[in-house]
Amino acid sequence: MIGNLNDVAWSYTTELFLKISEMADPRRGRGTFNTFHAKIPFLRWPLDHVFLSKHFGLAALEVLPGIGSDHFPIKLKAVLTSENTT
Repeated sequence: MIGNLNDVAWSYTTELFLKISEMADPRRGRGTFNTFHAKIPFLRWPLDHVFLSKHFGLAALEVLPGIGSDHFPIKLKAVLTSENTT
């Protein structure tokens, strides 16, 4: 699942979603990947999310340069795995 959920990665609702869905946040242990606010350099946080099921592994994840939006785009490469790991 990927999208702008208007919620930060460390919120209670994000934690609850991860627990209920059994998905993983591939950013954990890799950085914050701040995606908002693209137009205010000193005020940024991770407002856009990528969650992977246990069937996918992360090959690459990066925040791309701005494209005129108030959010930065995210580039993700996920690979289907035979193992149940993320």
